[in-house]
Amino acid sequence: MQDIDHLPINTVLDKPRNSSKIITFVNIAIVVIFLLLISNALIFPLIFSYNIAAIDNSPLVKIIKYLPFLLFIFFNPYILFKIRIKSHIDKVIILIFLFYLISSTWSPAPLSTLINSFQFGIFILFCYYLTRIRHFELLRSIRFYLIIIVIFSYVFYYLLPEFGRMHGFHEGLARGVFMQKNNLGSVLVALLPTTLTNYKKQRSYLLTSLALGLIYISGSTTSTLVAILLIASSLIIGKFNNKSIIIFLLLLFLGLAYIYLVYFSQILLYFGKSQDLTGRITLWENISEAISKKPILGYGYWGFWNSSIKMNTFAEMEWVTGKSHNAFLDVLLSGGISLLIIFILLILISFKNILSITQLDKRNFSILTFLAVLALSFTEIGLLEHNSIFFFMLYLINKID
Repeated sequence: MQDIDHLPINTVLDKPRNSSKIITFVNIAIVVIFLLLISNALIFPLIFSYNIAAIDNSPLVKIIKYLPFLLFIFFNPYILFKIRIKSHIDKVIILIFLFYLISSTWSPAPLSTLINSFQFGIFILFCYYLTRIRHFELLRSIRFYLIIIVIFSYVFYYLLPEFGRMHGFHEGLARGVFMQKNNLGSVLVALLPTTLTNYKKQRSYLLTSLALGLIYISGSTTSTLVAILLIASSLIIGKFNNKSIIIFLLLLFLGLAYIYLVYFSQILLYFGKSQDLTGRITLWENISEAISKKPILGYGYWGFWNSSIKMNTFAEMEWVTGKSHNAFLDVLLSGGISLLIIFILLILISFKNILSITQLDKRNFSILTFLAVLALSFTEIGLLEHNSIFFFMLYLINKID
């Protein structure tokens, strides 16, 4: 008997496969809007005139991000109570959610931690529901989202430079429909596997080339290096089809990550970039000191960044931020070694699931997505955010049929 968790949603709910084309169209539109909202792409930058502070501090933004979830439930009410927690990945994510909730008891900003924890819970619940629809439709939605951000980013960069280009310190570099150049580069890299592999017939050399062009003009060193890694990996797994190659790629990635961390100053100098990673190295050193004060349980989910404690980190710095630009450091800040162990378990389960995949295109898509998310975690915080396209993609490769 087939596992119900791996059947298309229309089969699970005793709905005909040829369900209403309108509902299918609506679901695809909802996913595209959902991705645009959680990645702060196109919609919010235009509404708030690319004012990142206004977006971060607006209660309206937080409310609007949940509209796709409500719309999805409205058009698919029969899915609301169809929750089956069988997979190990779901159990680990529930454990993470519970940890976030409990961490409000020791957080220096308990109310903020509690609210963020519930936001994470709603986000994950929506991700679960989305992965219950037919994955061909889900990947088509991701593809449409990618096409939208690529086309509009080029339009903004060349025709509306006041919107599509950075101003000030990174003058002239492409940010497209995003608030910042690194957001543009990292999101494109995270979605490159959808165009580099032929899973669900999604391969597109044209879309890949256009995405790579945007990554290049964004001037994001990390995104460029990860993109090169993904292209090389796609060529390797396309030629050699076995699990040993996947393990080799992971070990190679870890080795390259180690080399990058040890010799980053020489690498950045070669690319003509700041050897301090635009202030990130100093930030990481100061954050490490804060982590050492609460190494076991941390400061609670986003408790550090939502309290006055964070100002000690910026005492000798010329700028202030609300994140560490490194997912693993933010995990340690939020939950110390305890939360880090849970996240390592999440990563190991994801890798184990990839190794168990037998379909070639599906496995190639999964391993490239896994490598992209893992690599970006060294300079982005997507794995920890309660609305994150990176976490969504990681969850997706654990659920695709």
